[in-house]
This record gives sequence, C-alpha cells and structure tokens, in this order.
Amino acid sequence: AASGRALLVKQGAAGCLQCHAVKKDKDLVAGGTKGPALDGVGAALTPAQLRLSVVDYSRVTGGTAMPAFHKAGGAGGDKPMMSATEIEDVVAYLSTLKAK
Repeated sequence: AASGRALLVKQGAAGCLQCHAVKKDKDLVAGGTKGPALDGVGAALTPAQLRLSVVDYSRVTGGTAMPAFHKAGGAGGDKPMMSATEIEDVVAYLSTLKAK
C-alpha cells in the first residue's frame, strides 16, 4: 500500500492525481477534479474491481476519459503505462481508502 501511495504522490506513471484527489490525505488532496475523489473507494469496490478499473476502466464504463494503465496499445502506446507490480501497489493503496 505504501508503494502505491508513493506512486500517486510521485504523479509519474500512475497520473491518478491529474483527475482524482484523496481529500483525507494532505499530500494527495491537491489532485484533479475531472474524476471523483477516491476517498471511500476501498469500501465501495473489491480489490478485483479496483484492479479492473486501473487496468482498463473502459471495461467497466465505456466512453470514459480514464486511460487504460496496463493495456498495450492504450494511452502508453505499445507498452503499458504501468507495470503489473505498480498496478498491484496502487490497488493495495486504494483498498485502504475506506472512509469518505
């Protein structure tokens, strides 16, 4: 979970904070507003649902602006934007976000 949080703070490959914020985390509150705040997402979704959302959200909701972070040929071109390990780290962190 700590590695996943670090990916969000770093704002590198994850890029989650371009559209989302975590209002209960002082380092992540300055995120974007295009997508919903991520507070409570760990209580609302299972790890499998979180994983699918990060890997390729278009499989959850078609026509979304959220990029596919682990899909070759997606926003990252020929290779995924995030490794499988990075995906699991982000999912582990998002799973800790239980309270809104």
